[in-house]
Amino acid sequence: MLRKIATGGMAEVFLAVHEGPEGFEKPVAIKQILPHLASDEHFVRMFLDEARIAARLSHPNIVQIFDLGVEGQIHYLAMEYLFGESLARLEEQLVRSGRTLPLEASLFIATNLCLALHHAHTFSLGAGPQPIVHRDVSPSNVLLSFDGAVKLADFGVAKVKGSQKTTTIGLIKGKVGYMAPEQILGEPIDSRADLFALGIVLYELVTGRVPFAGKSMRAVFDAVTNPEPPAPASSINPALPAQIDALLARALRKRPDDRFQTAADFLEALEDAQRSLSLVTNSLSLGRLVERTFGPARLPHSEKSQSTVSRILAYLDAEPLTRAAEGGAAKPGDAGFDEAPTLVRKR
Repeated sequence: MLRKIATGGMAEVFLAVHEGPEGFEKPVAIKQILPHLASDEHFVRMFLDEARIAARLSHPNIVQIFDLGVEGQIHYLAMEYLFGESLARLEEQLVRSGRTLPLEASLFIATNLCLALHHAHTFSLGAGPQPIVHRDVSPSNVLLSFDGAVKLADFGVAKVKGSQKTTTIGLIKGKVGYMAPEQILGEPIDSRADLFALGIVLYELVTGRVPFAGKSMRAVFDAVTNPEPPAPASSINPALPAQIDALLARALRKRPDDRFQTAADFLEALEDAQRSLSLVTNSLSLGRLVERTFGPARLPHSEKSQSTVSRILAYLDAEPLTRAAEGGAAKPGDAGFDEAPTLVRKR
């Protein structure tokens, strides 16, 4: 392992390299449970659940799991390393520089996330359909590479439909600011909760604000669970076309039966908007945007002799970044849980 790159409430992530003959090397991410939680049966079970669930999924828009192991008493996952930044970091940088994400880039990110969710929601094995609900779709769990790849990460709180495991009373799994009403209320959820969360992410991308704000946990709960719809996205960003307003209004309806029913439905609406508004873009354009945002000088492309791992280390060394591998479960009153409403960015 080369260095730590992220720490969260349940695990820490390291950059590592897998080496082979003839100079072969491949960067990987090693996610390991925090040492003080290594003997906590609940957190170990969550960690192993993530490994088991994510390892079943193989899709270009989902971070891949390569291996699960244990060193001493510490469990770890070997995962795909994406050379880039999280969507949350991109949003923060754009806000800091007074810029906004182009609408075509926002729609491109959302379409890729729809493809990832469609794969998880329609997953099946020989025994039949086994839909996987992510339950934590949020900007910190969306990774963007400097090549323009969009990948959904962290299935640590995902649930397989039909699983006999139940959520412990008093635990909230996911980030409150990105939860569907039924998820906050502890009611049964299905794939439509993920689609609601994706609607929140897209709303935030095109307006710069989350749709359900509040100065306290109770206020955020109330904003999400009361019957009132959020303010139209165009009331915040008047430049938004009516078609995007309508799409977001449907995605964020409080009753699951009134929303998009499948990721495929959501994807179709996004692609219709891209075509009719001539907002089609591609991964190369997104990659250039991410690279410009974080500074091309920090990416040593010109040194062709450098290996991929060397370039990654040069990037990480150029400017220390604060990264949070958010996820896991928190109890009301626990340190960190009350930070959920601060996902509503202060401006």
